[in-house]
Amino acid sequence: MITIYTIAFNEELLLPRMISFYRNRLPNCKIVVYDNQSTDQTAAIARQAGCEVRCTDNKLNERELNNLKNNCWKDAATDWVVVCDIDEWIDVKWQDLYKGHWDIARTKYYTVLNKGISESIDNIQHAYCQAAISFGGVLFNACSVKDINYDFSAHKCKPQTKRGTEIIYSDRIFNGYDCKLINASPVISRYQQFVKRLSRENIKNKRSYQFLFPALKTRWLYLKLQFLSKRIGPLRALINCTPESC
Repeated sequence: MITIYTIAFNEELLLPRMISFYRNRLPNCKIVVYDNQSTDQTAAIARQAGCEVRCTDNKLNERELNNLKNNCWKDAATDWVVVCDIDEWIDVKWQDLYKGHWDIARTKYYTVLNKGISESIDNIQHAYCQAAISFGGVLFNACSVKDINYDFSAHKCKPQTKRGTEIIYSDRIFNGYDCKLINASPVISRYQQFVKRLSRENIKNKRSYQFLFPALKTRWLYLKLQFLSKRIGPLRALINCTPESC
């Protein structure tokens, strides 16, 4: 079995798709949603989909959110866990978890985005392939990992095993999909929401600094990714993919 742990703030758009993505690949997986004081239908959507909802009030304080990610999975009653954001999808199936003996998955990420001006999610057909292989510890074995020790961004970790030996990483490189960039305008709108929730600690230590970008810079970075992206096919096909059809 596997448990998916995720933190959400106003994610009514992506949350149903994230749930479908994991449930299609990992039937009967448990999904735990930490609702970070959402003002939309995030919590209701999660409950209606059969997820466990836990409330948290960390605003946008990277230190507190990091502490939550480092510890939320320790109550898991399953062998495997995924600790991720709502827009972070790891393409894994049941049979993948028990091939070989490994503790943490290696992952290669693709930033999915619209090529033109469309703001549709399901019809996204392009992605930018991030060059580096991630050892960030999004998917790991809770039975063998004692502490994951994420850094403040939760993109890197310094894990420790319960057996006191070195971490074993998967031979396979799993695909990860970063789905936060639907198009420039929605991203800018979300960043404006997030800025209002940034903690003083974050601002002082220049964490989550991308939320403070001027709209013009965000739009320029998006255009750059558009130029570098390649066609992958409609995202709706990826979301609805089952273990048999993948």
